[in-house]
Amino acid sequence: RPQECKYWNYPNVDKLPTASVVLVFYDEGWSTLVRTFHSVINTSPKELLKDIVLVDDYSDQEHITVRLPEYIKKWNGLIK
Repeated sequence: RPQECKYWNYPNVDKLPTASVVLVFYDEGWSTLVRTFHSVINTSPKELLKDIVLVDDYSDQEHITVRLPEYIKKWNGLIK
């Protein structure tokens, strides 16, 4: 982000609606998926991020079909 973003006056987040982030993927690499989740979580105001909704377009990679469901459980509903 541009440095000047740090100095903008943003509206009070209490008055803004929450948002869901939808990520659609197909056979994406594990590290790419995890980096994307963390990027969304780390750059979104916690008060505004309702959840991250994953849409798998019928992947067949083991890290997605086996490992991803276990990883999602650790986020207590934030990632679905």
